[in-house]
Amino acid sequence: MNNNIMIKIGITGSIGMGKSTVSKMFRLIGIPVFDSDYEVNQLLNHDDKTHEKIKNVWPNAFDDKTKTVNREILRKIIFAKNTEKKGWKIFYTH
Repeated sequence: MNNNIMIKIGITGSIGMGKSTVSKMFRLIGIPVFDSDYEVNQLLNHDDKTHEKIKNVWPNAFDDKTKTVNREILRKIIFAKNTEKKGWKIFYTH
């Protein structure tokens, strides 16, 4: 068997289904884990390009005074029925 093959798996599920627990278990045994929640938080909290894009697509979701994304407003916009999905690419272009 070739030990140089990388197998990629995705851990999915609803809130409270154990995704974080499984990820911690993988890390404990030395398996690298990409944490998309962490990466999105980094983009929302620290990335000026992402802030600018959010301001352009969903201006109500960005507070210019504090230079922060209002996650509650952003969540309502993104998950609203019939919302336009044009802004989704903001998170997939990094």
